[in-house]
Amino acid sequence: MIEALNILDEKGIAFRAGIVGAPGERDKNYYELIRKEARALEEKGKIEFLGKVPNHKLPEIYNRYFVFVNLSPAGLFDKAVLEAMACGCLVLASSHAFEEILPERFLFEEGSGRDLADKLEAALNLSESEAKELSSKFRDYVAENHSLSELARKVSLALSGSKE
Repeated sequence: MIEALNILDEKGIAFRAGIVGAPGERDKNYYELIRKEARALEEKGKIEFLGKVPNHKLPEIYNRYFVFVNLSPAGLFDKAVLEAMACGCLVLASSHAFEEILPERFLFEEGSGRDLADKLEAALNLSESEAKELSSKFRDYVAENHSLSELARKVSLALSGSKE
């Protein structure tokens, strides 16, 4: 992520990024390395480390940003992607678990800062109308497939032995 943001910065692309989360005890050295690599971006006001955020505050964070980037490893289905989509964010992810949900142009190669930078640049350059259309599609997908009412319907069907 930091590599991708540095590439965007070198190209003169305007952005503001927020990194949410705090390291566990075993990841503190890695976290410090990331902070060191991001120091120039922090000094320019282009990146902010927000630390640990309680779940109930996440929608407020998602609503501050236009694009949400998920760096979960291949195969992991991170619910944060759905939460961001529900809040209207465009989402970029590297996990193959999202291949059926996200358009190809919103999937980037895991571990490739260059590919992520290219996908971020493309997302940031979308027209306002295209961004709104995609945001709406993402929100609709979550509402139709992952809402509490949809979950209740599926549980009810399962309990009744009914098949769709």
